[in-house]
Formats: sequence, C-alpha cells, structure tokens
Amino acid sequence: MAREACATVHSLYQVCLHKHSCCGCPCMSQLDAVEHDKDFDPVTGTWSSITKPTAVQVQAAVLATLVTGQAYPPCRLSYLKSLIHPKLAPNVRCGDRDCTRPDCHGNHLSLSISAEPVDGDPEEEDWWFYQHKQTSITCHVVHTKNQNRGSNRVLKYNIPKGNISKLLLAHIEEGHSVLTMHSPHIVAELFTTNAGSPFADCSFTQYWETLMKKCPVAISLQIRYFPPSTARSMFVEHYTSAHGVPPDMWDGAAAIMDNSVRQWTDTYARGMRNRNAQRSVDFHAQLQQENVRDE
Repeated sequence: MAREACATVHSLYQVCLHKHSCCGCPCMSQLDAVEHDKDFDPVTGTWSSITKPTAVQVQAAVLATLVTGQAYPPCRLSYLKSLIHPKLAPNVRCGDRDCTRPDCHGNHLSLSISAEPVDGDPEEEDWWFYQHKQTSITCHVVHTKNQNRGSNRVLKYNIPKGNISKLLLAHIEEGHSVLTMHSPHIVAELFTTNAGSPFADCSFTQYWETLMKKCPVAISLQIRYFPPSTARSMFVEHYTSAHGVPPDMWDGAAAIMDNSVRQWTDTYARGMRNRNAQRSVDFHAQLQQENVRDE
C-alpha cells in the first residue's frame, strides 16, 4: 500500500502542478492555462482576469504542491487554512482565539517587489508572470499547532522561485478574487473552497478527496484517498534516507513542518533512528579499515 501511495503522491506532483487530463486528451499546463486564459484589451491597455475554472485549477495546483512537499517541505493543513492574503494581512486582526498579541496579523504571506530590471520582455513579465522575477514571497508562520500562542517567535522563509511562486502569484493577484467575488463579505483567507468560503476541517477533507479523484495513478491503482499525513511521512522518509539531504539540513525542514527532528523519528520516520545507527556503524567500520591500512 505504501508503494501505491508513493506513486499517487508523485502523480499529484505532475498532474496538479504541470498537466492534467480531461476527456481522455492531454491539456495544457496550469501555467500555460493562465497565459491562454487572458485576453488583451487594446482600448484599456489591460489584460483580462483569469476565468473561474482556471482559478480553481491554479489553487488546486498550489495546494497539492504545498501539502505534498513538492517545492519545499510540506506545510501543515492548519497553517494553510489560516493563511491570510498578503494584500489583506496588514488590515486583518489575528483570527486565532488563543492569541494574546494585540498587533498580531496571524499566519500570512508578504510580497516584496524589487526595482531591479528583468531579463526578457517586460510586458510579458508584467501581465503573465505577475512580475515574478522581481517579486519575493515570504511566509510568516506566526501560529502553529505546536506553538505557544503567547510566543513572539515567528518563522520566516522565502518561497523558492519557480512554478510554485508563479502559480502563487497568479492566485494572489487574480485567482483569489475570482473565487471569492460572490462572497457577501471580504474573505481574508488566501485559500478557499471553490465556492469562495474559508476552509473548515471537513471542507478541506472533501476538497482533498476531490483532488485525489482527478489523479490518474490513483484511479489506475484504485486508491480513492490517502491523508496528507501520508505525504508528510513519505517526505520525511525520503529526506532522511541515504539518498536524501544531509542531517545538518533536517532541523530547518522540520521547523517548516512544525516539528522537530525528534518528532520526525517518533511520528513520521520511525525507521530513521535505525538507519542513522546503521550509518554510524558503517562509517566507523570504514574509518577503522582506513586506519589499519595507514599503519
């Protein structure tokens, strides 16, 4: 079952971030969909907003990427559900009921735009890439599942530039407003249901199940659903494997996942301690052999 789930996770990477299929024929990538979905108005000199179907697909691609850890270590669902839109965060009071900080804006993103020139066609950069090369997206993790609500410690990191940052900017600049345009009130949460409402625990579960149903590998293997925690476990297993990332990088990845390396061992990668012990044994044995040869 783990192998089938692994194939499903990697299929989600490809299907949701790059390509999906409908009616049996391959469709354009989500990034291409944004480009082809917009029309230039020569009278106003502006580009039209993306349509709702494209906005739905772009958000799905972003969430699948963040939940499964395709672009960087996977985020907790509680963080993604509470994440505030970067353009609304300065005017939003933290929605965490246990927060004691009067100046807190909650978990949110911020955008920083550089004035440095960009390569290529500047007009294309402005409308299609949403000034992608000049814009840095920073995650502000203020409240997490395992954090003290009275703490002033905020975890900050920049999202890597690439497909994920392009899709996020498309969602931030246009997708979010398209999804929430019919809401009777301002929706500050960055990610919403397809109807434009903030996610609740049950609605996100339904959303994820629907996303899974569109995954061709899941269909072929008759896997209807696996929880996001499975993707987190597989990320940690691969990240800490012999072919993964050096141990000095583990603590930062664990922090993004709202964990510690010790929690990884206890919760997600229970075989990690055994693997680390075996690495130490093998390294020590190799070192001893080299000492014998040098004598």
